[in-house]
Amino acid sequence: MNSLHEEILSRTEKLVFEERRINSEILECLQQIESKMIYAEMAYSSLYDFCVKHLKYSEGAAHRRISAMRLLKTLPEKMKQETILKIESGSISVSNLSLLQGFLKTEKKESKKIYSNDEKTRLIHSIENCSKLEVEKKLATIQPKIIPSETKRVLTQDLTEISFVADQVLMDKLKRAYELSSHSLPDTSMAKLIHKLADDFLKKNDPLEKLRKRKL
Repeated sequence: MNSLHEEILSRTEKLVFEERRINSEILECLQQIESKMIYAEMAYSSLYDFCVKHLKYSEGAAHRRISAMRLLKTLPEKMKQETILKIESGSISVSNLSLLQGFLKTEKKESKKIYSNDEKTRLIHSIENCSKLEVEKKLATIQPKIIPSETKRVLTQDLTEISFVADQVLMDKLKRAYELSSHSLPDTSMAKLIHKLADDFLKKNDPLEKLRKRKL
């Protein structure tokens, strides 16, 4: 690696560390804004409303930060500071802390279970250096009800984002269909594959399609 590339890499690494450090400080600030109800003084109905409208966070970013902050504030001070250091080092992300907070809320609501500080500590340790998917899988083994339901989100007039949970049987089927279609579909994506599967199904089962063929 030449010196210019090393310089770029070094600067990027420093900026990423600084970004994580700032994120941990933001969580601390949000806790104070909530506890002192500063958002209400500014005529916002909630901390979430403040984050989206005043701080200009996206809805998802606001939710993740608030959830992570609320988990941190329930921890004993020593564990809280240790977790903040993990955020700054990158071993735990704000997103994964948010997932864990959602899990704890679901456990309390669905199973009437309130986790002790020791149990929270073990859970936090268990999600270190894990991807979002790995954390979701770990938590789902404990409480299946945290698995998100199917959602639809309109992106543009012509595009809609669809999110759903696929079990391993479906994933194996999609993987096999993907492999078989890769020869006939250039640059195959999951969206293109589902397009083709829907087309094939409608050609065989849609009465309107059968009527159209008879007219031809």
